[in-house]
Amino acid sequence: MTSSFIAHCGVVILAAAVPFARGAFAADVYTTVSPGDDLQRAIDTGLGALRFSVGVYYLNGPLILRSNRTYMGEGSWGTHHGSVLIQRMAGAPVFQIGCRSSDSACKEDTVDSVTITGLTFDGLPGVGAKGIAAAPNSKGLLDNSTLRDNHFTTQLTECIDTPMVSTRIERNHFGLHGADNPPVTRRHIRSVYLSQVVGTNANWVVGNQFSSAKGTESVLFERGVQLHMIGNQFEGNEAATTVRIRGMFQVIIDGNYFERNSGAAQMTFDNTLTSDGAMGNYIVRLENNFYNLQGSGNAYIVTASGATQFYQGYEAGTEFPATAQLIPADLFAACYLKITGPFRLNGYMGSQTSGNPNCR
Repeated sequence: MTSSFIAHCGVVILAAAVPFARGAFAADVYTTVSPGDDLQRAIDTGLGALRFSVGVYYLNGPLILRSNRTYMGEGSWGTHHGSVLIQRMAGAPVFQIGCRSSDSACKEDTVDSVTITGLTFDGLPGVGAKGIAAAPNSKGLLDNSTLRDNHFTTQLTECIDTPMVSTRIERNHFGLHGADNPPVTRRHIRSVYLSQVVGTNANWVVGNQFSSAKGTESVLFERGVQLHMIGNQFEGNEAATTVRIRGMFQVIIDGNYFERNSGAAQMTFDNTLTSDGAMGNYIVRLENNFYNLQGSGNAYIVTASGATQFYQGYEAGTEFPATAQLIPADLFAACYLKITGPFRLNGYMGSQTSGNPNCR
C-alpha cells in the first residue's frame, strides 16, 4: 500500500492511502464512501470522519465501529437525498458496538468518543434488523459519544440497543418513516447492562421525537446512576408504557411532551435490586412536562414498584380520562410523591395535585 502526505493544522501527517476521497472537513481529515465501497475497510483504515454520500447502502452484516471517529451522512431520511443504511441480515444491527467471539475484525469492546450524525438506519421487511446495537453476549459499551440528527425507521426492532455512559442522544427521529410491513415489535432506546459492565451514568436524551413504538416500552434504561431526559416528544406510541426506568439512582425528566401514548402509564419505574446488587430507583424529578392523554386510556402519569421518591411540579396537561391519577393510590398514601410546584391540568378529576397532607 502506498502512502501520502496530508497537511493537517500545519502538521504533516503520513497516512496510508485508501481508495476513497479525502479532504478537509471541520479542520479534520475525512473519508468519503459511496454505495458499493468496502465500508468496513473504510472504518478500519480511514482517519477522522467517515462521510456516507447520498445513496442506499445494502448491508449483509453489521459494520463494526471504531473509536475516535465521526460517522456522518447527508441528514435526510429520503433515499434520493439521504444516506440510508439498510441491513439485510436477520437480527443484525447496522452499526455494531463491541465484539462477538466470531468477529475476527473487531478490535475493541468499548467504542469511545464517536459522533454518529445525519444517517438513516433501516432494515429489509421481516428481517428484525437493529440500528445501533452491542454485539450479542458481549461487553459492548458506547462511551462519551454523541448520536445526533439521525433517522431510525419503523422496520427496526431495536433502534439503539447498547449500554451507554456519558452519551448524548439528541434531535433524532424514531419510528417516523418506513413502511410497517410486516408490523414489528419495536423499541426505540434500550440501554441494559450485563453483569460484567459497570452501570450507566450521565446519559442525556434531548430533543428527540419518538413515535410508533410497539411492545413493552419506547425507552428503557436499566442499572445505573444518572439519566437526563429533556425536551423530547413522545407521540402515538402503542407500547405498554412509554418510558421504563429500572435501577437508576437519579432521573431528571423535564420539558417533555407526551401525547396519545397507549399503556397503563406514561412512565414506569422499578427499583427492585438486581441479582448483582445494582442500586434501584431513588430520586425522580418531574418538571415542566406536558401530558395530552387524548384517547390513550392511561390510568397514571407515573407508576412504580418499590420506594422510588418522585418530586413533581410545574406540570401541565389535558384530556385526562375520568379515572386518571398522577400516581397509584398506595404510593401516594405512602408519601412517595412530593408536590413541588403548581399544576395546570385541564379536565383532570383526580385528587393528588395538592399533595398528601400527611406527607408534609
